[in-house]
Amino acid sequence: MAPAEVEIARRVGEWLAVNGEAVYGCGYAEGWEYPGWGYYTRDTSSGQVFAVVTRLPASGRVRLQLPAGLELTGLRTPGTGAHPYNRLADSVFEVELRAGSEAGPAVLALETGLLAGPASEKEPNPDVLD
Repeated sequence: MAPAEVEIARRVGEWLAVNGEAVYGCGYAEGWEYPGWGYYTRDTSSGQVFAVVTRLPASGRVRLQLPAGLELTGLRTPGTGAHPYNRLADSVFEVELRAGSEAGPAVLALETGLLAGPASEKEPNPDVLD
């Protein structure tokens, strides 16, 4: 093997050692829309959903659009622990990630639950008639 190939294999192995739970035993997360910044996987045994960020937006913020009726109840980054997030709407959340890592895609483990009710009342728009 060429030294460059050895280095690539080493980096992939290091990434998988931390983030492998989002790959091994996982498949496409049915019911989750393609987000544009990466993709969602789901563990076929536990049902755990992961967000795999392959294209970090320039803002460093990723919008998580959960399927209707679900809300985010917790978020963690494998290897480092809990990660803060903000609710933007009932099933829409925003996460800020750090740019500049060459270690590979960022992975977020999502804890979800059923949405108990609307997060907030919809603000009326005077320009639109219901």
